[in-house]
Amino acid sequence: MGYTVRTMLGFVLALFLGAVGVVIARMALVFLGLISWEAWFSLFMAGASIGAGVGSLLAWLWLGNTGRAFTAIMFLLVVLAGGIGGWSGYSYGEGIEVECCVGKDVGAQELTILGAAISASLMALGVAISGQLISRTRRSTRNT
Repeated sequence: MGYTVRTMLGFVLALFLGAVGVVIARMALVFLGLISWEAWFSLFMAGASIGAGVGSLLAWLWLGNTGRAFTAIMFLLVVLAGGIGGWSGYSYGEGIEVECCVGKDVGAQELTILGAAISASLMALGVAISGQLISRTRRSTRNT
């Protein structure tokens, strides 16, 4: 599978699992009885970023010549990128000004999931490419 197919598959999975993460976060909020805005926002961002990170990582799990350490580092970087992208999407969505008597087409929650999915997918692509370049460099230096 090529990089383009993996990136697109990772993006779709990141969107889906980011939304699932938000739903799980909302259910946890209700079942735990938390009522503060900080608790909601923390669970919301964690659900979106972890869901998007796992979704984008799933498309890249079967790379050749990668070990557990590489996969763990990739997971951490992808979830971190999902959190940064989710924060950016939320900040952008909250800053949208709406004209009088018109509702928003897309809210901050949707943009959070979209931002998390985009940034997690791009980070997964970058880490996968760098991992392949490092392994090629190691093989070429061993042979010479």
